[in-house]
Amino acid sequence: MVFLVLFINLGFWQLRRADEKVQLLARAAARAHQPPVTLAAVPASAKAADGLPVELHGQYDPGQVFLLDNRVVNSRVGFDVLVPFHVTEADKYALVNRGFVPMGRTRQDVPEIPPIAPGTDKAVGSIHVAAIDGTQPGDVDPVKLASGVRIVEVASPAFAAATMGKAFYPHVIRLAETDPNGLPRYWPVTVMMPSRHRAYAVQWFLMALAVVIAWSAFSLRREATDE
Repeated sequence: MVFLVLFINLGFWQLRRADEKVQLLARAAARAHQPPVTLAAVPASAKAADGLPVELHGQYDPGQVFLLDNRVVNSRVGFDVLVPFHVTEADKYALVNRGFVPMGRTRQDVPEIPPIAPGTDKAVGSIHVAAIDGTQPGDVDPVKLASGVRIVEVASPAFAAATMGKAFYPHVIRLAETDPNGLPRYWPVTVMMPSRHRAYAVQWFLMALAVVIAWSAFSLRREATDE
């Protein structure tokens, strides 16, 4: 009875997760087609801001580069490149994720980072609200590769603010692929699609059915033995 109830509950939990992923993908698709807004027009709520297209006006500060560790794109290991961008109208900085660069020969080598296009005065992308996983900006010491280049474990504007002594927007801006300073990226909305959750739900329900069949077979066998 315990396993029967457990397997059924797990099956329905996977179905609920599938519904949540459907809503997540629909919301992301709807927001991706919205016209970009300025940083000042972004809602204060993290849920309302997540995935919202934005257009920043100002300039990059390439003197400080943060490399987000442990990224993999097309089976290559490397980093996401995050560069501060001074937003003129908000008079604060935003941490912009340009995308992926492969690691150098060793982890201690500064990777080849394409320079910011000359004359860049804007950045077009979307807001990424990172999931809270318990890791705080100061939990892992950054690795300094060169002047102004640091490897970090968490893409945190709070850490960038502490490092540079500047005010930062609290969420990362992921640069659009069409932006001239955009790099290759792997930023899926979710790593597990609704179909996978439904497949897991079917497996749990089949295991519950197997428990019922085994239980019934055992009960019939006992009755036959008792007779």
